[in-house]
Amino acid sequence: MSTPARILVVCDADSSTDASVRALPTERFDVTTVHDTAAVCAAASDTDPSLVLLDLQMPGYGGFEVAGRLAVDHPGIPVLYLVGAGPHEQLAQGFLLGDDLWLRSPAPPEELARRLDAALRDADLASASAAAVSV
Repeated sequence: MSTPARILVVCDADSSTDASVRALPTERFDVTTVHDTAAVCAAASDTDPSLVLLDLQMPGYGGFEVAGRLAVDHPGIPVLYLVGAGPHEQLAQGFLLGDDLWLRSPAPPEELARRLDAALRDADLASASAAAVSV
């Protein structure tokens, strides 16, 4: 049996995302949840996540600011953005920054698990491709 993927989740404590994350299968995902955007980089250092699931609607630092800090402090960690039903400008800003992994929130646990699996698979393929090129 393979080791569960380490997922760092950044969301409000009372959000529907938090409930969906608690329903993820533990045999596939080892989840650490942070409810404070100021603590994200420290949590990333502590957990060495395979992927960050980031709710853009967090209070405190904006989601893209948090992602920018992660990119500097922990390059190479993919970020899957959770976006609400709000304006599409958030998605456009993310695409301009080179981020194309996103999911509408709230997402049912099954859909969230499928998107996490796909994002992790894509990150593995990108790592393998980069390693092959550098040889």
